[in-house]
Amino acid sequence: MKKRNSWVSNSSSSSFICEVCGEECGGMDIGLSDCGMDRCENEHVICERHKLDSEEERTPEQKKEIVIAQANKMKEFYLSGKATWYTEEDIANLVQEEEDWINEVQQIEGDELAEWFEYGEGYDWWLDWESEHGFSSEYCPICQFQVGRPQDMLAMVLDETGDTREEVLRRMKEKYGTYRQAKDALRF
Repeated sequence: MKKRNSWVSNSSSSSFICEVCGEECGGMDIGLSDCGMDRCENEHVICERHKLDSEEERTPEQKKEIVIAQANKMKEFYLSGKATWYTEEDIANLVQEEEDWINEVQQIEGDELAEWFEYGEGYDWWLDWESEHGFSSEYCPICQFQVGRPQDMLAMVLDETGDTREEVLRRMKEKYGTYRQAKDALRF
């Protein structure tokens, strides 16, 4: 069986591997949440239990800031000229919609804001945003350098030493002779 990091989809079957513990989960028509896994904004797939803190600990005010920041990003995108498939009139309307959304969200405060994210329009927006962007990197043990992925650590060592992968392999062969002897000596 071939192992892969992240997720792989064939037809309607999917498989996921946690990048922290290596737990595997797969099946027909399943998603990360069905496996008790999630994806951070930097695409690291991990088991829910490995998250550093619960995503629910974000305050409504913090979520509100993200909602407003995302609306501003969309507005900037529409105005950047990159959305060439829209007419000028469409862009003007889309920008106005984002501005209206920002103004609406800015008016919501206190208990009303908490309820908005718990039961209202903010709840659906937040779920959509998280499913598209992944959970915040501040909750990811890989992003916070509490768990190191071998490929990331190798890249850093190669960068610091100026070596290439080929040079490291040549030195390993020279020093250890065989893969088995390298594995025994380096305990990998």
